Amino acid sequence: MENIEMDTAQVGQMYHEPWLLYFDGSTTSDSAGAGIVIESPTGQKHQYAFKLDFNCTNNQAEYEALIIGLEVLEELGAIRVKVFGDSLLVINQMLQVFRCSNLSLATYYAAAQQLLSCFHDVEFHHLPRELNREANEMAQIASGVSILAGQTNKIITIERKSLPSLAERGMPADVFELDVPLGDWRFYIIQHLLMKIDGGGSRKIRMLSSKFTIKNGELLRKSPDDDLLLRCLGSEDAQLVMAEVHEGICGAHQAGIKMRWLIRRHGYYWPTILKDCIEYARGCAPCQLHGSIQRVPAFPMNPIVKPWPFRGWAMDIIGQISPPSSKQHRWILVATDYFTKWVEAVPFTSISSAEVIKFIEQNIIHRFGILETIRTYR
Repeated sequence: MENIEMDTAQVGQMYHEPWLLYFDGSTTSDSAGAGIVIESPTGQKHQYAFKLDFNCTNNQAEYEALIIGLEVLEELGAIRVKVFGDSLLVINQMLQVFRCSNLSLATYYAAAQQLLSCFHDVEFHHLPRELNREANEMAQIASGVSILAGQTNKIITIERKSLPSLAERGMPADVFELDVPLGDWRFYIIQHLLMKIDGGGSRKIRMLSSKFTIKNGELLRKSPDDDLLLRCLGSEDAQLVMAEVHEGICGAHQAGIKMRWLIRRHGYYWPTILKDCIEYARGCAPCQLHGSIQRVPAFPMNPIVKPWPFRGWAMDIIGQISPPSSKQHRWILVATDYFTKWVEAVPFTSISSAEVIKFIEQNIIHRFGILETIRTYR
């Protein structure tokens, strides 16, 4: 605080506009820090970081930052002060909304209240953490920096570099931020194109990478039919593109092949584009409700004639159903009589041979008598 260089005489003339104080505390398992940001009525900002070289809780570190900030403002001759912090406990205790019942904080609370008498007007306001970023950064820097024994302060210089080190040496540098996860199909291709890493010596990656290029931070595929460059998409972006093409504002619920043609026409690509488009169109609920019904059977129909009711049954298992019912039923065992078309169906949480035998006994034999045949595909 002795190093604060400011014209206190000029500060004393600033009665009308308040000073702004932002404070925050930070604690780790073995260290703590306090950060304050002071803004003068003329708009000048000063950041300070204080390392707390003693054991304290996070709330105590918050009070330390508040008390240090008020002491600095007192030395600067401030008259009106607005205090901002992200600690809901400290702010409400200073506003006397919360009562300070913790003995470890009572002394801090009394010291802070005593400092308030040094100012004519003090206002307290609570801020979300994201709006108190500067003071939070100062507190984290102080809690993470180590100061040698015998030293009272440490000077940290932070410089801005706008160009890569390679560019400063006159060497070409391709600035590209790789944010593709490891499981993405584009990962090894981008690695090979940028750093000449072939994915563990795979010849397949080397040959595949020759069909791609990188421009303006985007992976592009060279179209074999023309000179177009198609933007390569990951799985999440591919789902968004398919949803927009199929059922978006201009979507007409086209089939999978037409969807693939439209997506490539708009300049997008991923390896499984045709397969994904077909599966997306088949899974579209409005298409299943309003689409044309296939009336011609896929295989020749073989009629099964039974001369008497409940002598021949067809049985099958439906599932696994996702999501399950409210009672966690995931399977349905269905049996249909060939003569009367009578249906027996029972849901199950899990299916086993014992459940099937029990179903046949209770739902068929005990109700309709001994049957002759059961036909099933399982």
